[in-house]
Amino acid sequence: MKLITVLGATEPKHKQHYVHEGKIYDDYFAFLALARALSIPPASIIVIGTEKTRGLLNTELYAIASEIRDNFVLSTDSVDELFEKCLSLIDDDTVLDVTQGFRHMPMTLLLSGIAASSQKRLSGIYYARTANSDCNPSFASCTFEFISLSSYLDRANLNAIVDSFCASYVVPRLRITLRDYAPVEAKLSELSRHLLGNNSDQAIVCARKLLAHLETLHASSISESIRELEAEVRKIVSLSEHSESLRLYGAAKLYFEKDLLLHAVTNLFEAVLAYLDEYVTAQNIPMQYYDFKRRHPHRCSEEKKPYNRRNCLKKGLNEFVKKHPFHPVLNKALQSKLETIDRLRNHSAHAHATEKSDRHYKDRLGESFVFFDRIITG
Repeated sequence: MKLITVLGATEPKHKQHYVHEGKIYDDYFAFLALARALSIPPASIIVIGTEKTRGLLNTELYAIASEIRDNFVLSTDSVDELFEKCLSLIDDDTVLDVTQGFRHMPMTLLLSGIAASSQKRLSGIYYARTANSDCNPSFASCTFEFISLSSYLDRANLNAIVDSFCASYVVPRLRITLRDYAPVEAKLSELSRHLLGNNSDQAIVCARKLLAHLETLHASSISESIRELEAEVRKIVSLSEHSESLRLYGAAKLYFEKDLLLHAVTNLFEAVLAYLDEYVTAQNIPMQYYDFKRRHPHRCSEEKKPYNRRNCLKKGLNEFVKKHPFHPVLNKALQSKLETIDRLRNHSAHAHATEKSDRHYKDRLGESFVFFDRIITG
C-alpha cells in the first residue's frame, strides 16, 4: 500500500492527537499518524510540497526518515502540472491524505484521486477533521479525527456508470462501496447484460426493480444523475405496456438511439414478424406458402410455435402479395421493406460482412423505422 500526501510549510509546535477508528496516534503531521494507523512503511510514503516544505522536513525537530525525503515531490505553481504529477503517482492500492496542504494542493490531490479511481484501485481518501474548533494547534496539542472521503469516489464512479449506460447501455466495471449506491451499480450491470444480450423481456423485469430503488435516491447527493438514469429506465419499463410487436419495436428504437445497430435491426425484424402474426390473426387472413419439399401448400395457422408460424408468414407473404397486390397493409411495399431489414440483419450477424460498416447502413435502417412506424404504431 502507498500513501500520498500534500504538505505546506507551517511549522507545528506540538504533536497533535490523530484519531483513526477509535485509536489515538500522536504525531506532528497527519500523514505520519495515518501511515502508522494503516501500517504503511516510510518507504511507501510520498510527500508533495514546495521548497519550503522540503526544508521543513529536513530540520532537526521534524527530521523524517530518509525514505520519505527521497520520495519528496516538488510542486510548482501550475495546477495542471501538479494534477498530472499526482495522477501519475496514483496506482493500485493507494491512500491519499489531503489534510495538510499548501493553497490548491489538497484539492488537486483529491481531484486526481477521483480521476484515477475510474481506472485504478484507490483504497481511500482521508482528511483529519478537528474535534474542537476552539483548540489552536499552533499553541496546543489538539485532537483531529480522520474521516473518509471515499463517498466522493463512489459518486464519481457512479456518475461515470450512469453516463455510460445512458449513452450506450454499457456499464464500465467501477467499484462502488457505499450501501445506498452499490445496488444501483449491481442492478444496472444486470440490466446492461440483458439489454446487450437482446433479452428485452428480462430487461423490463430488471428495469422495474431498478426503478423502485432509484425512487429512494431522489433526495440524495446524486439526485441529478439519478433523474437522468430514471428517465432511461422508465423508457424500458414502459415497453411492458404494449403488445409483443410494439414491445419489440419500442426496444428496436431504443437500441437505434444508442447506435446499437445490430440489436436495433434484429428487434425491428422480430417486431415486423410479430406484427404480421397479430394482424393476420386479428383479421383472420389465411396465409400459406407452397412447401416444395412436402409438395403441398402449408397453412401458417397450423403452426403452434410462434417462431415457426412467423417464419411461415414471412414465406407466405410473397404468395399473398401476388394474389392481393392492392391490400392496404400486406402489399409489395411492406414485403420489400421486410426483405431489406432481413438483409441488413443477415449482414450484421456475420463478422466478415462489410455492409454493416457502410456509411449508408444506418440511413437505410433509419428509413425502415420511418416506414414501419406508421404501420406498427398507427
